Amino acid sequence: MKGMALTATTRALYRLHFEPNIENQWLLGDPIVDGVEHALNLWCKMQRPIADLPGGMMTPVVLPVRNGGTVLDFNFGDGYVPIVRNEVGGMIDRVAPGAAQRIPAIIEGRSCNEQWNILNVLDSVACLDEDRSVFTRSKKRPGRYSAVDVLRCREEATRGHDLFMVEGWVALIGSDRLKAAFDGAGVTGLVFQPV
Repeated sequence: MKGMALTATTRALYRLHFEPNIENQWLLGDPIVDGVEHALNLWCKMQRPIADLPGGMMTPVVLPVRNGGTVLDFNFGDGYVPIVRNEVGGMIDRVAPGAAQRIPAIIEGRSCNEQWNILNVLDSVACLDEDRSVFTRSKKRPGRYSAVDVLRCREEATRGHDLFMVEGWVALIGSDRLKAAFDGAGVTGLVFQPV
């Protein structure tokens, strides 16, 4: 399949990853409630809606800035949890309805008028192409991977999904439709790596 040209029925898929070439970009941390830090990745990686936030948190959730710097539209907080401007969350709702739960958030030290969303990605797809990927299976957790050095997705398994996590691995994948929407709006903070 190497070098296969895209046809009308084939679409491109991308891993959404933070943009490493932005100097002095800000870094957002996990929410702190009553002096206790709550790990976003523990409650945003279950592929199910969150009805009650842990630790008595209320919305909007207040997120600390770990490192000040350039404010980005799309961020990855601790544990690879997406944190996006409200407008970016709206784009995701239009392109990939139902793929993510948007949890209202504000950023500590920023205007309360700025609306942000923690994305709880609900869609998970078993699409890792084991013939073309380089990976190590988890010995402790059946059905999961402990490392993925080269990620390739089976496009046919992802049809109908425009934003999703790779089942068994921590990788956020977006379709060419999502990339086009983000590119058209000039969304900052991420790169699209072909998978």
